[in-house]
Formats: sequence, C-alpha cells, structure tokens
Amino acid sequence: MDFAVFSDPAFDAKSWVNEALRPPNREPSANADTHASGLVMKLQMFIQEVNNSLEATSEQVVQDLPRVVRSVDLVNQEVTSLKDRIGAVKNEVEKVERETAESMRMLMVFDTVKSRMEATSSALQEADNWETLSADVDKAFASNDLAAMSSTLLGMQRSLMVLQDVPDYDQRQERVKRLQDQLEVAMSPKLMKAFADHDDGAAHECAVTFRDMDRENRVGHYYIQCHVAPLQASWQKLSADDTSPLSTVLPKFYGEVEELWSAERAWAPVVFAADSEAKVAQLICDVLAARTPSMHAVLKDDLGDGPDQLGRLVATFAATKSFAAKLSAQHPPLDTHVAHALLSPFFPYQMTYRKLQQLHLEHTSGTFAIPDTADDLTTLVAHVKETVPAVLAQLDEAVDTCFVLTAGTACGDLVHCLNEFLSSVAAMLNTCVPRVARAVSDRRTAVQGDADDWAAAESVFGLIESTGRLFLGLKRFERKLAARIAVIIQPDYHQDELANFSMLYHVGDKYRVGAELRITCMYALCMYVCMFIIDCMNTSKLGIHAACFTCLFCTSFRVACALSPISALFCVIASRSRD
Repeated sequence: MDFAVFSDPAFDAKSWVNEALRPPNREPSANADTHASGLVMKLQMFIQEVNNSLEATSEQVVQDLPRVVRSVDLVNQEVTSLKDRIGAVKNEVEKVERETAESMRMLMVFDTVKSRMEATSSALQEADNWETLSADVDKAFASNDLAAMSSTLLGMQRSLMVLQDVPDYDQRQERVKRLQDQLEVAMSPKLMKAFADHDDGAAHECAVTFRDMDRENRVGHYYIQCHVAPLQASWQKLSADDTSPLSTVLPKFYGEVEELWSAERAWAPVVFAADSEAKVAQLICDVLAARTPSMHAVLKDDLGDGPDQLGRLVATFAATKSFAAKLSAQHPPLDTHVAHALLSPFFPYQMTYRKLQQLHLEHTSGTFAIPDTADDLTTLVAHVKETVPAVLAQLDEAVDTCFVLTAGTACGDLVHCLNEFLSSVAAMLNTCVPRVARAVSDRRTAVQGDADDWAAAESVFGLIESTGRLFLGLKRFERKLAARIAVIIQPDYHQDELANFSMLYHVGDKYRVGAELRITCMYALCMYVCMFIIDCMNTSKLGIHAACFTCLFCTSFRVACALSPISALFCVIASRSRD
C-alpha cells in the first residue's frame, strides 16, 4: 500500500476509500468485506508505526533542548564581546586620523612637488631631445633612409607636443610640417608601388607612418591616384576609336573597372580595415569621374545627329546598366555614389526622351511612305502588306526603348509619341486610297470585254486583310502597353536600386487610365478603304453584292490571321453569286 498519498494536502478520504474498494484493486477470490477488513488492519498498523515515530522524536527533542539553550547563550556572549572590540578599534582609528592629518597633508604636498619636478625634468629632456633631433634630422633626410627619416620626425613630433608653451612653438611647428611634407613626397613612390603590387608589408608600414603624422587621409589619396592613372590611359585609347560605336567600346572599359573592383575588394582590407568598402567605392567613383574626355562628351560625339541617335543611346545605356547590375550582384546594394557616377551622363537624354523618340519615329514613318513610282495595284498592296508588320514592330520597339531608358516612367511621353506616329501612318494609308482607286480603274479599263479581273480582286482583298491585321495588332498592342503601365504604378515598383536612378519622371494619376492610344482614326480609315473597294467592285463585271464584301470585310477583321489566302473565300462567294 502506498502511504505517501496521506501526506498530500489535497487528500480526500472518501475518494481514497472508493478507489481502494474497487474490484481492480482487490484480489479476485476475496469479497468486499474481507478486503475492507484487510485495509483496516493495514491502516491501524500504519497508525501505530507513526505514533511510535512521533514519540521517539519528542523524547530526542526534550533531551537536546538544554544543550541548544547553552549554545545560544554562548553565541550571545561572543556577539557582545565583538561589538565592544569594534567600538574600541573605531576610537583608535579616529585618534590616528586626528593625530596624522597634518602629516598626510604634507605628504600630498610632497607628491605634487614630485609630479611637477618630473614634468619639468621631462620637458627639459624633450627640449634637449628636440635640439638633438633637429641636428640629426637633416642628416636623416639627406640619406634618403625612410626608416631613419620617419623615426627622427616622429621623435620631433613627440617633443613638440611637450613644448607647446615655449615662445618659438609656432616656428617649430612650421618646421615639423615642412619635414612631414618632405617625408610624404619621399615615401609616396614606395606607397604607390605597394598599392600597385599589392605588397601587404610595405603598404601597411607606409600607412602606419602616415597615420603617425596625422595624414591618414593622404593614404587614400595615393591609393586612388595609383589606380586611376592606368584606367585613364585605357579610357583615352578606347574613346579615341572612331571605327566602333560607343556601345561596343564601353564594355571593354567596364570590364577593366570590374576587374579592379573585384581585386581591390579582396585586398583593400589589408590597409583600410573596416573602411575598405567605402574606399573601394570612392575609387570606382573617382575612376569614372576622372575620365578625360568626359563620358558626356564622348556620348554626345557618338550619338551625333543621325537618325539612329536613339538606338545608339539605348545600346550604350543598356551596356552601362548591365555593368551596374554586375557590381550590384557582387556586393548588394550598389553604392549610391557609384550608381550616380555611372548613370548621370544619361540624365540629360532621359529628360529629353520625348524629343528623341519623336525624331526617331518621324524618321521611321518616312520609310513607310509609298514611292511615287508605285502606281501598280500589286505594288501598292504589297507595300501596305510589308508596312503593317513593320509598324507593329516599331510600336513594340518604342515601348521597349522607353522602359529601358527611363524604366517606364516616361510612359506619358511615350503615348504622345505613339499617337503622332499612328497619325502619320494613317495619313500614309489615306494617300494610298486614291492611288488604289486609280490603279483599279486602270486595270478595269484594261480588261477587254466582260472578262472578270480576278487578280485585281485578289489584290484588293489582300489590302483588306492587311488593314485587318493592323487593326488587330493595334488592339493587342494597346492591351500589352496598358498592362505594362499598370505594373509601373504599383507601390513597390521602384524597389530596384538601379531603376531608382532613372526615375526622372513622376508617374501621376493621368497615367493610371492606361495607354490612351487614339487609333479611332485607324478604324475610320479601314472603313473608308472598305467602302471604296465595295464601290469599285460594284461597278465591275464581277457582279458581287456589296453586302457580301461588307460581310467578308468584317470577318477578315476578326479572323484575318486564319484567312490564308482570303482570295479563296472570295472565289467561293463570287461563284455562288454568279449562279
């Protein structure tokens, strides 16, 4: 039986009895009365055992009580004696303090005098040391022994710090400064060679000397000067190449800069410790800023005034942004000053994006003009057929240019340029209509008798098919551009640090409606061409009703890509109408 439960503060006698009398807790052959009698017997024996233990414990406590009382009395006496002795010691300490106060004051005076005498002795020694070093410094500098020059000069600096109150302090300070300049000039070739060769020991030694002279910033100056000169010579050689566009020459220079970036990020901590990343970033900025001729001047000469000005600009900007992305991938995020040094030459051109895009599209639309010598119907239709995919490709190219050069932030200017471009394309197609009319009239006159001119009909329906392809292509383009603009106006669009440096425009509410490409004029032109062709064909000998042509025209607009060739369907309709 487990008697530990009786010491539990939450012991419940009723629950314990019920649990003890349950069948699982008793032998199967015993009945309830016999089991209960056994439990009572066990409990009585346990009670007797507890009573015996309590009685023995009580007797032991009674026997030990006198000894405990005597121990407490002894402790009390010891405490009283200790208190008396502490009071006596306190009185003795106070007496000593009163008697030795004057002696302690004199000791403090003597200590002060000693300190002043030591300071005076040190000043006299430094004054004598200054005279000695002044006599030795000229010999050290004449020997060109950098270690002796550095040691002598640093000793003079320490002496000068002690002699700040002497009358000729300014003259001495000026002399030390001149000597520091001489030592810097003498040590700079060794320092720059150490930077070029990545000589850890020599670089660290020179850096320590410059730091002791309080010229630690000059170490960074020579570090940058050491690496700028070779890249400057490489830039002058590459920029002088007039046979290749800047977009192909620039990656070669960027490759050399990237090699420098990788090598110096690994070695610079030897000299600059925790400041190495900032120092390497400053090095890259100075390399880019020190280019002579400047990137802006070279870019301006490369672009020139030709029709491919925008294409050259985009290619050069893409090469620059690709290089910036490589630097950012090696050590994100890209340093702000480095990004600005790379992309700032393109800022003026991003600001004039609208003008550049207009000039490019005007030149492109001029290539779509119908030649004056093209009066044949087949030639006119072929020209329109070739122009439609070229127009759609030019629209996609303009959108890609905008998003590459301005990260899509000039979409308002882009839409304006596309509207003007589509207007010029519509004008070109509009001039095509009377020329098609004359060509159809000439072919109808040339047809003898009542023979049907099937070739003319096929050419005319080819023109309808091309117009339908342009219609569907413009609708698809409008949806794609609206989707891309919707991405721009998302709140998290400018999280890319490279895109942030191209944000020269602000996407406002006026761009949130999507790309408002005004192609209604194109719809009207298509209908005009359709009605003109219907009128011409109604007067011909083919005998096809205008309703059939109208139905076929509307069908071609929706399934133009599936009608190959559309003239097959025309022949079916023509044969049925003749019957």
